[in-house]
Formats: sequence, structure tokens, C-alpha cells
Amino acid sequence: MIPKTTEQYVAERNRALMGTLADFGLWVSLYTKGLPSSKLAVEISYHQLRTACVDLPMDARIQSKLWLVSRKYKSWDDGDVPCPMLQ
Repeated sequence: MIPKTTEQYVAERNRALMGTLADFGLWVSLYTKGLPSSKLAVEISYHQLRTACVDLPMDARIQSKLWLVSRKYKSWDDGDVPCPMLQ
């Protein structure tokens, strides 16, 4: 079900980003025609969105930034997410 308010949308997005890749995929499928065929592309998007989403706990954002940086992918945070690997 597509949320009716901004608050519902944000709550659903946050649940999906704090859940599994499968949860994220289900949430994405509500708003798009389908997921990329590459599981890696889905996983990269999941972690990039987690780094950008200021509503998520910082621990989750750090975990995703570490995942991205360790694989040489770009984080979408605005510099507010520390990365122990870079310090």
C-alpha cells in the first residue's frame, strides 16, 4: 500500500532501510517498475540511501558507509557520517 502522507512515506522508507535487502526491494517496488537486475546495484543503492537518510540511527549510517567505502563506492552522506577507515 502506498502511504497517503509524507509522514507515512518517511516511516515506510525508514522501516525498509533498517530492514533487509528484501524489505528494501519490496519498498522500492511500490514506487518503480522494478528493481535492477543486478543484486549488487540494489545493495549499493540500499547502502547509499542509508548513508543519506538523516532520520536513521548513526550506527546504521556508519555501517553502510563502511560497506560502501570498503568496496570503493560513493557514500551519499554530506560529510556528517564518520568513517573509521578514513581516520
